[in-house]
Amino acid sequence: MKNNRPPATSYVRRSENISFSFAAGKDTFQSGFLGSENTYLEGILHLNYQKPTPINRIVLNLKGKEKTKLCESQAKANVLYSGSQTFIDKNYFIQNEEKLITKLDIPFNLLLPRNLPESVNICNNNGDEIGGIDYILSAIVDRKGFLKTTQKAKIKCPLKGTLIMHTNDPYQLCGSWGNLLNYSLELPQDNVFAIDTYTTIPMKIKFFRSGVSIEKVEFTLKTIVDFSFDKPRKVSRKIKEMVVSSAAIQHQELMFLRPARGEYAFSVELHVPPNTKPTNCYSNTLIQITHRLCVKCHLWGGTTDFVLEELVTVADARRPTQTSRLQSPPFMSLNNSLYRFDDSDEIFLDENDDFIYVYDQNGEKIHSYGIPSGSGLK
Repeated sequence: MKNNRPPATSYVRRSENISFSFAAGKDTFQSGFLGSENTYLEGILHLNYQKPTPINRIVLNLKGKEKTKLCESQAKANVLYSGSQTFIDKNYFIQNEEKLITKLDIPFNLLLPRNLPESVNICNNNGDEIGGIDYILSAIVDRKGFLKTTQKAKIKCPLKGTLIMHTNDPYQLCGSWGNLLNYSLELPQDNVFAIDTYTTIPMKIKFFRSGVSIEKVEFTLKTIVDFSFDKPRKVSRKIKEMVVSSAAIQHQELMFLRPARGEYAFSVELHVPPNTKPTNCYSNTLIQITHRLCVKCHLWGGTTDFVLEELVTVADARRPTQTSRLQSPPFMSLNNSLYRFDDSDEIFLDENDDFIYVYDQNGEKIHSYGIPSGSGLK
């Protein structure tokens, strides 16, 4: 049976009586595609005492913070720039009345606010972290006794953003460069380069006059990271610029491309590595991560080389999940519990998941339940 316990290194603060586990079959607290649909934190809170213990209150708290820092040499002195802000600091009340507890497993399903940025960590060239967006899930337990005590356990809760692609049409990029040439490229749909995938980019170049040819074509996909700071004053700095993927067509290959009516037609393939930082260009974040596709054509017979740059999006991207509608009964038995649904509720079975999702008449997800083995629903 799969161990759904987070690793010990995930805990920021540990408690001998309080621990967390993921929902069945999961290895993360996140449920749902952050940025594309309603997203939840799902898991189980475990309380474990050696004897019955009076518990007054149980609260789960999610805190998301962003931090940046940079040490910069200025006029024989070092200036430390820093910035910080909190995206969310929200309490979810689990219990507000006194109960005697020895061992208790509490499933939770917490709806997250929309438009939360995903987790990210930025390191300098030495591998030291200089900026990041982190989320911490805390359990706060108030114990009643002669001396009232509060116990806490804190665990890292990274969030991952996902873009749902709703079109198959490529993104067309075309134009002219002075009075020398026309160009056209086909980029991925919605101008999105999916992480850990290969993308083929067809390109055409047509010259307006003879005597000009292409010596070499270079494609590069770059990541640019910018930080903002609020101390000692508000400033912004470019932190790094790096090439994450590149490809080139050499002169020897171009010699075999006999241009028809002065038009070159070729294509290259770019691979976006799995460790590429996703585009993060929220207007309210201190960390801005952008991506730029650069095309450079080395020309023979021209006065300068042709250079084209285009802002693109790099993200974990996927197609919409196919779902099938189930008949909505007034009651449904799941995991030995009985759940009641309204007539207006829509129940969907996700073909790629072991969960049933329930939506209200406004299209909002209101429940998600794991499908027990042997239920006949899968």
